[in-house]
Amino acid sequence: MLWKRNSKLFKEIDTDKLIKLLSSHINNIDLPKAEQISFSMEYTGAFDLTDDLGKLTYVVSVFNEFKDYRLDVINVRTGNKYRFRAKKGVIPKLKENSIIQIEELEKTQKNVLEGDKWVKSKTEFDLWITKAKVIYQP
Repeated sequence: MLWKRNSKLFKEIDTDKLIKLLSSHINNIDLPKAEQISFSMEYTGAFDLTDDLGKLTYVVSVFNEFKDYRLDVINVRTGNKYRFRAKKGVIPKLKENSIIQIEELEKTQKNVLEGDKWVKSKTEFDLWITKAKVIYQP
């Protein structure tokens, strides 16, 4: 019984039994991590870091659009800052504080100007995003 009569004949609800009763009728469905993070960012402005996110999840701090996209990002696990590039079509146009999960990267030699010629650098590289998933976009 969910209620009891006391000496004054008021109903007192047994909240523990009520919660158990209600929760027994709710299906336990796991939401995708991207949906959990998006919901958390929308309503609280933060999200809990879990092992499920993996090491290649980043928050976009700067997004520039030229012939391609240039992103300054911060790794959510380590706090390290990186600069990536991506061709249009690989990822959509992003806003600051978007959260992306990088699935594939390609390392290419950077072109540098030596004298009056552009040559491929042997020490400097660009990191190109070839496959990524947007987890949250404000």
